[in-house]
Amino acid sequence: MPVVVSAALFLSYNHLRFGDPFETGYRLSNNATWNASQRFELLRYGVFQFRNIPTNFYYYFIKTVDPVLLGVKSFFGDTYVLKPPYVRVAYPGAGFFVTAPFFIYLFRANFKERVAKHALIPIVVILPLLLAYYWPGWTQVGPRYTLDFLPFAFLLTLTAFSGARLSTLAKMLILGGAFFNLYLVATLASPV
Repeated sequence: MPVVVSAALFLSYNHLRFGDPFETGYRLSNNATWNASQRFELLRYGVFQFRNIPTNFYYYFIKTVDPVLLGVKSFFGDTYVLKPPYVRVAYPGAGFFVTAPFFIYLFRANFKERVAKHALIPIVVILPLLLAYYWPGWTQVGPRYTLDFLPFAFLLTLTAFSGARLSTLAKMLILGGAFFNLYLVATLASPV
């Protein structure tokens, strides 16, 4: 029964979103909805190429938010003075550790635990494929395709904590990251 209910909800969602219960968006995204630059990039760079790895690594893990500048010309050129909303995400979004600072604890994972070893396997398989893919995603708050390995990264991150308690810093990173993401979502809708 849960599978039937889930399938009905999924088909209803597809119908509401795309007008067809069997359209998941993949066919549409690979059809005429692509603009000329996306088609050019796909044809020129291919779907999976090693040369995409440095670019995607930057967009997945290093890219930060962009400043919103006042836009006033001065004697020395453009101003560096910020205006509300001060920072915002621009194409294709901010990096993984900017939008989810809690995951900095990944680097303290306890690989002696069995769950850490098992969580690392799918990350090692999925991440190189994602980094080799020709496109990091579209404008959004965080990197689009990190959701593919996020559950395993979460399990790996939890092994960094001994016992069942999170540190105060970890709690602050979770709460601060959540509020910062809400702020960034709001900047997507605000005019510059």
